[in-house]
Amino acid sequence: MKVLKITSLLSFLLFLMVNIKLPGVLSQEEYLGGSVYIYGQGPLKVRTFKEPFYADGKVNGYAELEKKKIYIPILKIREITYLAEDKAIVTTQDGMNYNLTNFYPSGCYVEYEYWDDANGKWSWGKAYLCNDAKGCISRITFGEKTRSFKKCPQEGIYFPEYFNFCPYCGAKLMKVK
Repeated sequence: MKVLKITSLLSFLLFLMVNIKLPGVLSQEEYLGGSVYIYGQGPLKVRTFKEPFYADGKVNGYAELEKKKIYIPILKIREITYLAEDKAIVTTQDGMNYNLTNFYPSGCYVEYEYWDDANGKWSWGKAYLCNDAKGCISRITFGEKTRSFKKCPQEGIYFPEYFNFCPYCGAKLMKVK
């Protein structure tokens, strides 16, 4: 009788773990969405990424503080800010920041499925990962559900709503709908 109760309890707990989503925990599908920030345009809400940001993929580079090459799984990344040439800041889901040189996928095209307001549907886009050329992606956020952004009045760059000041020039950011 005890074995039956324990087995039933374990089965119930397994059912809960598989079928109930905890608040604040993103599914893989939700996580792989986010936003891309493109110079000369506003941010785009992204439903999913393709190359080079597959769910089982990784980014890598030389971590200056750790003084070694590191690999960070895509599913552990919250944000990538591309700085210059082959440099980027990678922020993980647990809030760690890594300043990387020899950053891969530096210089790659990024494919993404975004909401196209003009056509009222999801469309595929592709942009180059670079730091300051018009039409290039300067920042990517993963797992972001927000639809509101802020914009730097001096740089014209868009940021997630939780930013208050531009990290490039220090200007106070303005809300954008």
